[in-house]
Amino acid sequence: MRTFDAPGVEHAQLQLGSGTVTVVASDDDAVHGQVEGDGDAHEARVQVQTFGAELRVSVPPAAGGSSGETRIRLRVPAGTDLTLVSGSGDLTTDVRLGRVSARSGSGDLRLAATGSARLHTGSGDITVLAVDGEADVSSGSGDIRVDACGADLSLRTASGDATIGRLRGSAEARLASGDFRLASTSGSVHVRTASGDISIGVAGELPAWLDLHSGSGDVDLALPPAGEPRPGDPYVSVHARTGSGDIRVARAREEHR
Repeated sequence: MRTFDAPGVEHAQLQLGSGTVTVVASDDDAVHGQVEGDGDAHEARVQVQTFGAELRVSVPPAAGGSSGETRIRLRVPAGTDLTLVSGSGDLTTDVRLGRVSARSGSGDLRLAATGSARLHTGSGDITVLAVDGEADVSSGSGDIRVDACGADLSLRTASGDATIGRLRGSAEARLASGDFRLASTSGSVHVRTASGDISIGVAGELPAWLDLHSGSGDVDLALPPAGEPRPGDPYVSVHARTGSGDIRVARAREEHR
């Protein structure tokens, strides 16, 4: 096992072929890391470098082309930025991070809280409890869940459901096959799914401008009539399309507002 300590780090960059990454809170202002693999040959390939406030951890492949299974555990101060590039494997964080960019060929991405998020997995689920800023989230095959997003959200999945809790910004979502559920929004929403149901909750008493279409399914509008907003007044704009599925737009439930 390789261990290291890196004080003064504001950005951690990780690159590995296959393995798992776990990020938890540090009890001081330094980053502390553990890198484990299969045997001494794996440990010899682990590269740990610091460049000012940037930490880089990488595991180059062996001569045969495989980097083996890598297990990385980091303890970082809150607000640290994180970049991950992985061929396959899971990422789990249990600390509030800053900017997060994670890309994995396959595997689940599970994040507690971030300042902003740019996340992609070719095959796997993505779960984020809270994003303060913008989020760009995509999965080739897997479910996406974002409990709260404080700014604009871009979401794409070829096969899987998308569930969003509270959204403060706008949303652009495209699903090839899957349901889209948004509990509460105070911003504009553009969502399209080829096959799946769409459910959207409008926050507070905001008026809503709606453009809804289902090729094969019901459209349920459970909003009271509202007059045209005055210039400068806030309102919610919803564009929703599904080739096969139901669409429902209603007031957000109290716990999601």
